[in-house]
Amino acid sequence: MPKLKGVHLFLCDISNRTTDESEKISNIMQLPSELQQALDECFSTSMSPTELAEKLRSLLDDTCGRDKLWDTGGPSWQAGTVAYEYTTKKLLGLKLYTIADALLQEWWRHLSHRQCAERIWVPYAIPAYLLSQVFFAVADLGIAFRWTLLAYAHDILSNQNYGYAYQILHASFGMNKKDIDALSEVGRECYKDTNQDWGSLSSFPEEVVRKFSTMKRSASYASQIAHLTTQRDFPVSPGYLTALIEQLDLGTNDQKGRRLEDTAFYLMSLLPGCLPKRNILDTERAYETDLIVRNLQTNSNIISDLFGRHILVECKNYANPVGVPDVGYFLFRMRLTHAIFGVIFAPKGITGKEEDEARSLIRRAFHEDGVVCIVIDRTDLQPLVAGDMSLYWLLLEKYEEFRFGKPKRSR
Repeated sequence: MPKLKGVHLFLCDISNRTTDESEKISNIMQLPSELQQALDECFSTSMSPTELAEKLRSLLDDTCGRDKLWDTGGPSWQAGTVAYEYTTKKLLGLKLYTIADALLQEWWRHLSHRQCAERIWVPYAIPAYLLSQVFFAVADLGIAFRWTLLAYAHDILSNQNYGYAYQILHASFGMNKKDIDALSEVGRECYKDTNQDWGSLSSFPEEVVRKFSTMKRSASYASQIAHLTTQRDFPVSPGYLTALIEQLDLGTNDQKGRRLEDTAFYLMSLLPGCLPKRNILDTERAYETDLIVRNLQTNSNIISDLFGRHILVECKNYANPVGVPDVGYFLFRMRLTHAIFGVIFAPKGITGKEEDEARSLIRRAFHEDGVVCIVIDRTDLQPLVAGDMSLYWLLLEKYEEFRFGKPKRSR
């Protein structure tokens, strides 16, 4: 892992910096003068926001992309990262928030892919931190909080405990020190588990946050999810989801089942205001539910309007499609708990060619009880990895297809 040299000491509240302050930071972080000149030229010569976005994307790809001179995943990563910071500061000054968001997310996805594929350390915290500043600027505190969590989790994985992400979690979001210490401890345990393998699950900050959010004592985390409202679902980390998918076929049947639950937990936690709970046992011990996804936001949102406040999730990592007994038992539990929406994660799907098989049973439950149950198999995960679809849109499309059918093909 490259030495950080206190990088986060220089990444603070860029939306409020003066030009002089940004120039000082650029000098400290060694932004090459020719790169700064090229960026300034993009800003001064572009006639429209669309033209500016394309110029910046092209320039940053050509200078800071994979195997380029200031590759942000290579030895000169610091110069490349400060180029993105400089660009973000300029865009925020022009109130071009959407362009800043798109550029930074594209960079974040690129680093996520590289960490998984090349198994190398990358400065993953920096785009997360900059994205938190973008969403601070547009007052979307729910998304800003999640980006800050990821930035801090990566700081811990990189052996840097008290950067600006730490300060923001405590001072700006009011996360109590006990919970931050618990998050830090999870990060340190994950760091030990990585064994310097930066493609492993434990090397991703998403894994740190996922493990932390399953802890009973992470009270202020749940409180933040509930009160920091947003209408956006959080983007999928393609590298982390790929690492999760690669683990689904490894180990014993119990291990495969738990890993599918980990995957479902991560994905469902991306929904706005939602925080899953695992392995919930009925008070009379009559049945157990793999996941209950709670919508904690205090006001109504699109998720609660469509799917209700509680979503039941079942995970079946079987070698063959899931059949009637398992599907029927899940539908029965939906009836017992009065859940109106359920999701079955089944990599091989469910049976559905004959009238008495699982798909027919799900249709019958809809007609009799008014509940909707959808199935997510392995093929459904690929658009999420590719960035072609968010989890919310995947759920919505399946929900609408189940209720109303598919669009008629044009002749």
